Amino acid sequence: MNQSVQSIPEALQLLKEGQILISDSRVILFQKEDQLYAKGLSWQAALSRKDFLDLFEQNTFWVYEKKEEKISSEKDEDYYQWASHYL
Repeated sequence: MNQSVQSIPEALQLLKEGQILISDSRVILFQKEDQLYAKGLSWQAALSRKDFLDLFEQNTFWVYEKKEEKISSEKDEDYYQWASHYL
């Protein structure tokens, strides 16, 4: 999470573009088609645009960036050598 988003219009534009945002209160926000969604640890809710504005107008958001872990061929080789020897 690197990019800070501090305005609602910018947050709505990013959501429309398919970005995932995380609020100050650790709520995950995303949009599918024209519907906004908020997701917590054990709940998920569909939000109207008005609900979004009412609930999050004072929040700062961060753009979620998924880290892609690269598979190390060197580590794979070490593992398979170990596995073939001990398993």
